[in-house]
Amino acid sequence: MPGYRPAARRALEQLAGDRSREVRMLAGELTEALRGPGDDFAAGLFDRQDYVAAGRETPAGSAERLLLQNGR
Repeated sequence: MPGYRPAARRALEQLAGDRSREVRMLAGELTEALRGPGDDFAAGLFDRQDYVAAGRETPAGSAERLLLQNGR
């Protein structure tokens, strides 16, 4: 996904204030991804199946929706 880091930051802004378990899990994953190497122009990998395989269908859909709407 091109522009993953800016999209992840915008997604985190949209998630702020929602303290549901699923949102906290998603925010944690996005925050960890932002701590890794890379810059704002780098592409990032979002694999919906990683979320689904872990039994988290709802966060997978939320992550996909937020990242795609906030991506370039």
